[in-house]
Amino acid sequence: MKPKSPFRRQYINNLPVQLRYLGMSILPALTIGVFSLFLLISAGQLLIFKAKGEMLTQLSALDNQVQLLASRHMAEKTIPADRLTDLRKDILGSRLAINKVHQEIISEWQNMMLLMVVGTLAILLCVTILSVLYSHRIAGPMVRIRRILEMMADKQPVPVVKLRKYDEFQDIAAALNRLNSTLKP
Repeated sequence: MKPKSPFRRQYINNLPVQLRYLGMSILPALTIGVFSLFLLISAGQLLIFKAKGEMLTQLSALDNQVQLLASRHMAEKTIPADRLTDLRKDILGSRLAINKVHQEIISEWQNMMLLMVVGTLAILLCVTILSVLYSHRIAGPMVRIRRILEMMADKQPVPVVKLRKYDEFQDIAAALNRLNSTLKP
């Protein structure tokens, strides 16, 4: 007699049951994953653009003060013109620096988003694999019990129902074994 292989020979035992089980476990995980990604991405983008807007607003206020000083300078000649030019150059340099930092932050954020998407897909893959493996604990015993019931209905000799250690429906298998032993002549 050929020894039993420790690996499953058939991965789909009862397709409708296993698909229902997969749907029940994957759809909530997928919904939560997509919703979480949407919230994280939206919140991150909002914070990034809000921070840039606040910095640019402060620079604009500073630029307005320089403009006001320049108009006073024209009237009163109290501030050297080169000092005003230096202030305007500093403000322009600050704007350029803010834009550069903003672009770097956006680039990092895009890398983080990619990581989040890949992580979510990896989690969904794990949930799918675990769901398929766990569904065997339900579908496999259902197939065996159905075969035994069909054999009983056809009045064929029925072997003892044996399930794997962690399979579901152990109580039903035990009840079928008791029923089979009482029906034997």
